[in-house]
Amino acid sequence: MQRELGRDSLAFGSARADLLALWASLRDDPEVALKRQLWDDLLREAYGETVGEDVLFLQHTFLTIVVKAIAAWVLDLSVDDPVGLLSGQALADEGIQVAVEGDFFDWPLKVPQGHDLVRRVARQAARFRLRDIETDVLKALYESLVDPGQRHDLGEYYTPDWLAVKLATQQDICALFWARGVDRYLKPGGTIAFVMPYAVLNGPVYATLRSGRLNQTRVRVVTGWSLEKVWPIFGSQGGTSTTSTCVLIGRRETAGPPPDQVERWVGRLPRRDAAGQRGRAWCRASTSRNAAARYQNEMGR
Repeated sequence: MQRELGRDSLAFGSARADLLALWASLRDDPEVALKRQLWDDLLREAYGETVGEDVLFLQHTFLTIVVKAIAAWVLDLSVDDPVGLLSGQALADEGIQVAVEGDFFDWPLKVPQGHDLVRRVARQAARFRLRDIETDVLKALYESLVDPGQRHDLGEYYTPDWLAVKLATQQDICALFWARGVDRYLKPGGTIAFVMPYAVLNGPVYATLRSGRLNQTRVRVVTGWSLEKVWPIFGSQGGTSTTSTCVLIGRRETAGPPPDQVERWVGRLPRRDAAGQRGRAWCRASTSRNAAARYQNEMGR
C-alpha cells in the first residue's frame, strides 16, 4: 500500500496535482477557508506554533480519503458515493456511528471535479485485500506521505512496534479481565464468555489472548460471534454512537489454535437489551471464514 499510495506513488502524484488545482480554485471559498483555518488553529493549539502549511493540509486530505475508503471497504460497503463516504453516512446507515464523520477534509466535494477525485482515490484504496492485513498499514502510509522533516517539525516520534504491542498487551483492560476471570473463577473444563472489542477477533495485539497461553493459565477459544454489523449494542438508542463488538467464548483446557470459523451476525435490534429469542428474530447469522484466514496466517508465523 505504501508503494501504491505513498508519497512517491503515481496515485498520490496524480491526486496531489488535482488537489493543488482544486485548492487554487476553492481556497477563497468561505466554507473551505473556514475549515482550513479551524484545522490550522487546532494544530497551533496542539504544537504551540503555526505548522499548518497548505501542502500538509492537502496530504491530510488525501490520507483522510484513503482511510475512510478502507473503513468502508472492510465492511463490504460501497466507496462510490463520495458524500456518504466522507461524511460517514455510509457507515452510519449500517449502525456504526461516530467512527467516521465529516471533518475539515471534505472540502473537495464543493465541486464536481472533487467528487471525481474522491471516487478515484477511494477505488484505488479499495483494490487491496484489506481484510487480510496484519500490520498497521496506515501508520506506514502516513509516514510515507508526511516526510520526516515535516514530522520532526510537528514533534511526532513513534514507539517501536515491538514495544507498542507489548505495552498494549499488558495494559488492555478487556484482555486483563478475560485472563483474571479464567484464573480466578473458571474450573477445569468450565466455559467463559465475554463481550469484547471487535479487534479481539483479528487484532495482532490480541494474538496471545486468542492462543490461550496466558502466563500459567490455559484457556482455549472454542467459538466466537462477530457483531460488528449488529446495531445497537453500545451507545444511545437514538444512534448517536456505537462500538463494534464481538463475543469470545473459551473453555479452560489445553491451549490451542482458535476456531476456523466464527458466527457473523447482521441486523438491527428493536432495542439494545433485547432478549435472546427476540434478538435472533431481528438478526441473521452466517459463518465467517475471514477471521479464520487471519488466525491461520498469524498462528503460522
